[in-house]
Amino acid sequence: MPRYKNPQYQKMYDAMLALAEDKASEMYHEGEPRRGAGHRAAFWDGYSGKFDFTGPKRSAHVIPGTPSAVCFMAGREFARRQRQAEKAAAK
Repeated sequence: MPRYKNPQYQKMYDAMLALAEDKASEMYHEGEPRRGAGHRAAFWDGYSGKFDFTGPKRSAHVIPGTPSAVCFMAGREFARRQRQAEKAAAK
C-alpha cells in the first residue's frame, strides 16, 4: 500500500529506500552514510532516531510537506526494516 497519495512523493520515498539498500549508491561513501546533500541528510536524520518530525528535537534538514520530509520518513522506514531483519535473523 502506498504511503503517499502524491505520486511524485511516493516515487521519491521508494527511490530513497532502494538507494539505501545499495551500499554502492550515492547514500554511502566507503560503506558509511553520506550526508552531504539535503535529501541524504534528511534521510539519515530519520534513520538515526535522534530527531523528531516537529518540536524541539526537529531536524534542521526537514520541512514538513516537502520532499525533505519524504526523505526523513523513508529513513525511519529503512531503520524499522533493518530492525525487523535483525530480529528475524536472531531467531
